[in-house]
Amino acid sequence: MNEQLRYQNDGEGIPILGKVAAGTPRFSESVELGYLQTASSNYSSHDRNIFALQIDGDSMIEDGIYHGNYIVVRHTAEFKNGDIVIAYVNEEATVKRIYKRGSKIILQPANAELEPIEVDPQYAAFRVGGRVIDVVRH
Repeated sequence: MNEQLRYQNDGEGIPILGKVAAGTPRFSESVELGYLQTASSNYSSHDRNIFALQIDGDSMIEDGIYHGNYIVVRHTAEFKNGDIVIAYVNEEATVKRIYKRGSKIILQPANAELEPIEVDPQYAAFRVGGRVIDVVRH
């Protein structure tokens, strides 16, 4: 997870598609910010289902994900309880651990100072946009 970080604009590497809130969900605009080069052999930078986002906030610090870090995400709507995901609540994005409890979704921060977000998909638009597979610190 402590990989060398390089930004490139030549189309090689994992596309950095913007920033994601590690705090209160907020509108996330997809804007390509360049490419991330890592030495990880756990995934391929040529996989079109892989992308990176820069963390904006401190809700995941107890999981070692800090403001300014990059997360590598596999695009998927599937998750298991406890996965770290990009979640969209009413089209506002956040990164959190996810748990399904009955008909509700719990988005759990990794910061003892913050409260979980409880979502009832019956009353709020909810979707998972991807699962975090790596953290790149700079």
